[in-house]
Amino acid sequence: MDMLFLGSDSDIKENRQTGTFELNFNKKWLCLDNNPFYFQVVSDATRKNKNGKKISGNDICMAPILLNGQPYKLFFSRSYPNEKVTVIGLVKNEDREIFLKSGNIPFERQLPNGDLKGLKKGDIVTPLYFYVKEDEIDDSKPFENMTNEEKIALVEKITARGKSITIGDKPKFEMANLYNGIFAYVFEFVNSIGDASNNVITKEGAVCKVKNGKIVKVIHSEYFDDISDLED
Repeated sequence: MDMLFLGSDSDIKENRQTGTFELNFNKKWLCLDNNPFYFQVVSDATRKNKNGKKISGNDICMAPILLNGQPYKLFFSRSYPNEKVTVIGLVKNEDREIFLKSGNIPFERQLPNGDLKGLKKGDIVTPLYFYVKEDEIDDSKPFENMTNEEKIALVEKITARGKSITIGDKPKFEMANLYNGIFAYVFEFVNSIGDASNNVITKEGAVCKVKNGKIVKVIHSEYFDDISDLED
């Protein structure tokens, strides 16, 4: 099955006393005027309750985009508990690898630095996604062993452009309900220190069907074969 990646989040429920961790996926994702964006959390300054749920503070996230045809990184913050989205600004995206392997890049390299650019009416924003076709997946050569030319070629191959959006008087950035469809999510522990090619400690996944803003069916990824498994 072909996959369009929407990024990653750090919003989980955790109980460190029992060692229990639960995904807190609530069918919402970053959207601009109801168009979902790929994004990743690059800094988390939130406070959690005893169940590990974020109740105050904010996190900073990054979304790769094209701004008027040029590559930029859009930074925004989410405040809790209401998940209000506030745009921080944009910086030119000079690091073409960051979109492909940002999970292995230290947070300080992803945080905004230098002059920040704002959005203005008439700007054209195009979200970028990580898109992989099933018959093109090749794990024979790790990313870390590729030449710079091979890395750039791979990034170009897997980068998909979304619908272009023209900024109006009141652009609506928000955590909005995902459209109807099939979505998969993976819960993983990652060791941010050491060998980046072997930093995932454990991983569990699930595939779910979202309809009218609700998750109507969920299957563990280990038992998912095709979309027909999620038929009503």
